[in-house]
Amino acid sequence: MNDLLDAASGRLEIRRERVDLSQVLQRALESQQPRASAAGLTVDGSIDEGLVVEGDELRLGQVVDNLLSNAIKYTPSGGTVSLNAYRIHDQVVFTVGDTGIGMSPDELDRLFVRFYRTSSVRKTAIGGAGLGLAIAKELVEAHGGSIEARSWPAQGTDMTVTLPVARNLTRAAHSCRGFAERGS
Repeated sequence: MNDLLDAASGRLEIRRERVDLSQVLQRALESQQPRASAAGLTVDGSIDEGLVVEGDELRLGQVVDNLLSNAIKYTPSGGTVSLNAYRIHDQVVFTVGDTGIGMSPDELDRLFVRFYRTSSVRKTAIGGAGLGLAIAKELVEAHGGSIEARSWPAQGTDMTVTLPVARNLTRAAHSCRGFAERGS
């Protein structure tokens, strides 16, 4: 709870070190798996190995946990949550996707505003304070990265985080993957 209050007040400390984000992502996925299974969800994805960034392992774990937790929370039983991570040039990219309730374009525009909750979520019994994504965005940006959301009502949401590769690794081999567009 103190971390949440510190983050809400803008007092979060970020310690910088080399972090194998592949391991952080894998641990987060494994820790959320029982909750997803209990909710009747399928979890899939692909995490490339050796995705090294410079940052705070604890804070990056909190970002991933928040995104996975939201995907599970807003996806009805029978749906799918995915986590994919790869390197493209000098960036590490990971996407948490779901086949959940999705959002309208108007709701998507306000998604990272503190205390904002979509109208469809406010009408349900799904709890939350509307702080998680605002804090996640602040943490990602404090790591020199960016976060964006794409969503389709009644089809799902994709949250994509891009972080710079740890310095002195940018000249290593580059990989690139394509990904399919959902919706029209």
